[in-house]
Amino acid sequence: MIALWYELKYPERDYENIEGKKDYSFPNLKSLSNDLSFEQLMYHLPDIELFLMRCCYRSKGLTELPVFEHEKVISFEKLIHFSITKNTKIKSERDFDFYADYITGSIKKVYTLNSEYNTLIESRINDPNDLFDLFDLKELMIKDKEIDMHELDEIIKTHQTDMELRDKIIYLTSLKILYSKTTTPRRGFDRAKRLITDYNREFNSNISTDYLDAVIKDYSSTRETGLFRK
Repeated sequence: MIALWYELKYPERDYENIEGKKDYSFPNLKSLSNDLSFEQLMYHLPDIELFLMRCCYRSKGLTELPVFEHEKVISFEKLIHFSITKNTKIKSERDFDFYADYITGSIKKVYTLNSEYNTLIESRINDPNDLFDLFDLKELMIKDKEIDMHELDEIIKTHQTDMELRDKIIYLTSLKILYSKTTTPRRGFDRAKRLITDYNREFNSNISTDYLDAVIKDYSSTRETGLFRK
């Protein structure tokens, strides 16, 4: 879907016009680059691909709370649930219950069931705040071996893995665009680089385009490497 989107956003005829090969059969050809934004791409992705691109925070508990406006429900807020507990013989005892936004990781609600660490945690939970900020507390609280933060550990590590997986998928998608059989290497290079640039800006990522530059440099110097056609 993503590769197809960039081929539609930057069609062959656009490149032909730039290269001076204007097709007068289509005198009113208009660019779609402004309309086919990365935000619109997210809206058009299937649910499973959208979930992957958002790298939603995952936990064992997910709930939806209604959002009201003028006493009417206008939407539902999806929240994940986890606990920071104290290792005691009474397994049901919990120190804190947390509810956080499953997309942004921002902490929405904190239920304190044991006040022993109340001051420490609440002093660090300010607006804006998120799960990574809370995760930093681990270094302060780890001194007490009775504190169990494995649920938060699992959420953070899963989220980081998801982001690495997303970067890899975008990297492979850029190669698919670059090596497309329906275009030339230079056009594929331009589309692929635009994808990486848009992605880095949208998700605050830092995928390098050096590999694209190296490939197109090799193509330019040899014209025919076995991977490309003239």
